[in-house]
Amino acid sequence: MRRTTLISLAFFGLVLAIFFGLRYFDKQKTVESTPTPGLPQVFPLDLTSLRGLDIKTPFMSIRAKTDGYSWTLLEPNGSTSDTLPQLANEVLDLVILRKLDISVDEIGLTNPPRLEISLTGLDEQIYSLTIGSDTPTGTGTYARTSDGSVVMLRTAAVQAIEALILQVK
Repeated sequence: MRRTTLISLAFFGLVLAIFFGLRYFDKQKTVESTPTPGLPQVFPLDLTSLRGLDIKTPFMSIRAKTDGYSWTLLEPNGSTSDTLPQLANEVLDLVILRKLDISVDEIGLTNPPRLEISLTGLDEQIYSLTIGSDTPTGTGTYARTSDGSVVMLRTAAVQAIEALILQVK
C-alpha cells in the first residue's frame, strides 16, 4: 500500500511540474515575441519611405529594391519574391530594448557578424545594423546601429528575420 501511494504521489508531482513548466514556457514565448509600445525603432523609416534592402549573412546575400509598391530581388537571382514585403516589415519593426556600454568584440559583431542589414531611404540615406550574438539569457541579441551605438534587440524578432531570409529565393 505504501509503495503504491508513493508512486501515485510521484506521478502526480510529475504531471504538475509538466503543467506549470509548459505554462511558464508559453508565457515567456509571448513576452519575447510581443512588441512593447514606446520602445525606439532601430530604423527611422516605414515601408513608404523605404527604397532598398540589403542583408548579408555568413551564407548568403539579399539585395532588393522597391518603388513603394512592388519589390524586385536583385540578388540572389533577379526575380520577385513574395517574402520581401514581410521581411522588410520585420526589419522595420525592430526595436531597441536598451543601449549598452560594451565592446563590440565581446558580443559577436565580428568574425563574421550574424547579420548585416542596410536600408536605403527615399533621400538615398543608408541606415545600417550589424547583428551579433544572443545575450547570455537568450532573450536579447546584441547589435550595432548606424551611429555606432551598441544596443540589445529582441531575439525573437531577429529569429523571425532569419527565418524569412531562408524563404527568399
